[in-house]
Amino acid sequence: MDNESQKTNPKDEIDKNETNKKIENINEEENTTKTVSNIKPKEDIKKEVVVNYRKPSIFSCILLILIGVLIATIIFLVIYFFKINNDDVKIYSDLIDSTINIPEINNDENENINLQLSPTSDLVIALYAKIPMQIRGYEPYSGQKVTKDSISDNNKLLFTLRSLEKESKFISLNATSDILSKLDNKMQGMGEYLKDVKRFNIEDVNQKYKSIFGSSQEVPLIDAETTLGYVYEYVPEDNCYYGHSYAGGGGQDFNYKSQIYACEQSKDESEIYIYDNFIAFNSYYTSDNSYNNFALYSNSDCENIVVDLERKYENGNTLYNGKTYDEIMNEYIDQGGKFKHTFKLDDSGNYYWYSSEQI
Repeated sequence: MDNESQKTNPKDEIDKNETNKKIENINEEENTTKTVSNIKPKEDIKKEVVVNYRKPSIFSCILLILIGVLIATIIFLVIYFFKINNDDVKIYSDLIDSTINIPEINNDENENINLQLSPTSDLVIALYAKIPMQIRGYEPYSGQKVTKDSISDNNKLLFTLRSLEKESKFISLNATSDILSKLDNKMQGMGEYLKDVKRFNIEDVNQKYKSIFGSSQEVPLIDAETTLGYVYEYVPEDNCYYGHSYAGGGGQDFNYKSQIYACEQSKDESEIYIYDNFIAFNSYYTSDNSYNNFALYSNSDCENIVVDLERKYENGNTLYNGKTYDEIMNEYIDQGGKFKHTFKLDDSGNYYWYSSEQI
């Protein structure tokens, strides 16, 4: 009986298997349910994407626009720079020593060179300084037309050396015995009284002389006399000019005032014209030999007296008809003589003084 009870009933075995399968199915359904529950619906996914999307800020937009403008500006400047460099641009400039270097002129009538002339332009001022006005000789403002060929070599050289002196283009030296032995112009009686001399190198003199009177001109190797107790000696041994004082001579500088009122150039650009007013101030003797009266002239030939002036001293000031010298000159400058100065272009591209004439 016991042996029979230990034997498994086939039916019970079948029921047990079915029960296990049901349990497994139930577990699988639960796992499936859990898995499905972890998956978000499509609508929820779409909503989450929309929420996470960020639109560009106003600051970002402005920054992008500024960057674009900057890039466009750089491109424009680069194009403009190359365009300017490829154009035929002519520049005219004057040097400190009043030597004007002008590029070679093309005679093509279709090419017009504008020098931008005006009474205050650097070019006009530099050319104006080339008019050979002397310390005591004022030939350019004569009543007659004066050209570079009608002025003496002495006065042309004198003007050149005095121009260099104003520009401090000389060497100051002690008048040693070695230098004194080379000087002979009006040195009688000077001896130990001559202490200083000024040396002007021939290269500087030559450059300045050609700048003022033309590249074809040669510097005269002579002594330049001032008649004012000073002379510039040419010493062949040193090939230079020595400026020194001497006993005798004297006088004062000629007083005048000039003022530019117009300037222009010729159609072929080979000449420049400067127009100015000129008035001379000088003393003269009256019928009773009084030397206290002064006059204003319209040119250096003492023609066309503008006004008689009586000199007086008041409160330590010198007055002419009750006015100072500067006040008188400024008041009458417009009534002075009108002059035309011509400058020509030479083969080296330099404008030199050619003539002056009253108009």
